[in-house]
Amino acid sequence: MKRVILSLFIVLSCLYAFSASPVLGARILLSPSEQAWLHKHPQVRVRISATYPPFEFFDQGRYQGMAVDYLHLIGEKLGITFVPVDLTWAESMDGLRRREGIDLILLVTHTPEREADMNFTHDYINFPWVIFSRKDTGFIGQLSDLKDKTVAVEKGFITREWLKRDLPEVRFRDVADTVEALKAVSMNAADAYVGNLAVGTYVIEKDGLVNLKVAAPAPYGSDPLAMAVRKDWP
Repeated sequence: MKRVILSLFIVLSCLYAFSASPVLGARILLSPSEQAWLHKHPQVRVRISATYPPFEFFDQGRYQGMAVDYLHLIGEKLGITFVPVDLTWAESMDGLRRREGIDLILLVTHTPEREADMNFTHDYINFPWVIFSRKDTGFIGQLSDLKDKTVAVEKGFITREWLKRDLPEVRFRDVADTVEALKAVSMNAADAYVGNLAVGTYVIEKDGLVNLKVAAPAPYGSDPLAMAVRKDWP
């Protein structure tokens, strides 16, 4: 586990080094229509998760994380303010579709099905999908080993659709967020959790869930994450 954590934060350090590069320090040239739009919309309401570290989380009285750092940089470059809104994942997705109460989601998986309701940036954060389980659980080497087991899933996350499609026999334990999903596995309320490697290993280390491990890769490749914007604000 320590090797995984060390390797992970080496990667994170490299990403932060890139974010400080001269390329991102370059001036952004905007068209007159873009400048007019920014003048008309000085504030953008954004959903930031409080429990998805190291990308976005709430600690010491403020939102933090890699994705939040990108948001601050964008705000400084464009001269606009991003205002966090307190919505659940399901509420934020529904609000963005209806263009009510929210304008942007900081991190979301880009799927063809979602393109009908929202616009996406390019993917800007990318880590592998893996299977987490308890150390005392029997051998799990691939997704099919979760057949007839209980898997913790966050409400509204795309992984639920994938697992339901690929493992019709699987049982779900729906939870509010990733922290609760991993805690459910740790406390034997679920057998496994399929999620982002960076987020899972960070939560395990921070919350002391020492009975959990990365059991195997998930067959979904990496977890490319983008920002999603309301459809009428391309």
